[in-house]
Amino acid sequence: MLDEYLRSRSGRQDSSTTPIAIIDGGLATRLETLGQDLSGSLWSAALLKDETLEGRPPRSRHEAPQGCAVIAQAHLDFLRAGAEVIGTCNYQTSLETFSRAGIADTEGRRLMLRAIDVAQSARKVACSTRAGRTHVPRPLIALSLGPYGASLSNGAEYTGCYPSPSDPSQEIAFDQLVEFHRNRLEEIAFDHLVEFHRNRLEVFAASAQHWSLIDLIAFETIPRLDEIRAIRSALSQVWQRHKDEGSWSKKPCLFSCVFPEEGLRLPFPQGRRSETLCECRDILEASFSQEKAGDWSGDAIGMNCTKPHLIPLLVDRFTQAMKERRARRAAATQPEDKKHLFLYPDGGKVWDGQARQWRAWAQPTEAGFANWAQQLLESAKSAIESGVWAGVWLGGCCNVGIDDIQALSLLVSREARSA
Repeated sequence: MLDEYLRSRSGRQDSSTTPIAIIDGGLATRLETLGQDLSGSLWSAALLKDETLEGRPPRSRHEAPQGCAVIAQAHLDFLRAGAEVIGTCNYQTSLETFSRAGIADTEGRRLMLRAIDVAQSARKVACSTRAGRTHVPRPLIALSLGPYGASLSNGAEYTGCYPSPSDPSQEIAFDQLVEFHRNRLEEIAFDHLVEFHRNRLEVFAASAQHWSLIDLIAFETIPRLDEIRAIRSALSQVWQRHKDEGSWSKKPCLFSCVFPEEGLRLPFPQGRRSETLCECRDILEASFSQEKAGDWSGDAIGMNCTKPHLIPLLVDRFTQAMKERRARRAAATQPEDKKHLFLYPDGGKVWDGQARQWRAWAQPTEAGFANWAQQLLESAKSAIESGVWAGVWLGGCCNVGIDDIQALSLLVSREARSA
């Protein structure tokens, strides 16, 4: 799907060039800009409960859209700004998350699927305005799924500290998570991580209508190496369950990690002594290896919710690790298709999970992130020159808004014209 999209976008039928495509920015950021209060434990997903205005425009210019309608508006705003991929409002959604908010499983499933319907409605509107334009393929819908830590609604995805579900520290505040981890409280079991991701995936896999609308499954802000392996296991179990259904097929998968520390390493495992490059090798292996037939491997690797100034070095390290991986596999006569690279850093602020607000970062870069789009494009060009990636997809995460995506889209278009 990703290769096909980039070929249709460029009007070429070969892979002699590595295109750059644009994904959206921070959905929650845009929703807050549109006047939404997302301070609750469900974050953006709380808006899925209100379908009052779904399917109709505001009655007057003074009436602001609400609920599902404002989510659709945010998606459409990103598409009009140049985004070619929109992520559904599912980052924190899971049956466990909704259960903690007092929402029954049946209703939770309905809300999770509704997010796909909302994204599809925005895509339809965007496509209706593009009629007759050549080399402008239909935008892609990415099923946006956060890690287990996101379901805890306490910032755990930035620390990788996952207490056991039976441990009362599940509800602990963000600023105390690392200290609790140092005290070696009971860690979540690998099997529970697999179960969490399998159960959530099954909500979407069980609905043929909604599954058909998904172009990419984006597992985002992953802070742990073992969680990538757990997701892979969950995917393979879902595949085994549905593979004999005539209309059912695997979807491309993105594994996007978070690197919140200056050491450029996943926050978990703590205290591990290894170079960044070694960890990049491990991440690639966990994401793409296939030990047996039926394994559902990834199609793309990425980094999100990571400070912009860390992206260039991470791109260099992942590119070097990918070069080594491809050389090893070629020598063993086990070549694999090129993978895609997704880069969507945040806008430079730091999330305070206890106060539930964004704070200015204590160590801003020299440019103060004023050249956010240009810096990201330079990283993409560096990745392209390596020749090891099938495509590079650029966008943003938290605190990256419409103007940022529009600036990025214009830069990429200008770069393509001058090539």
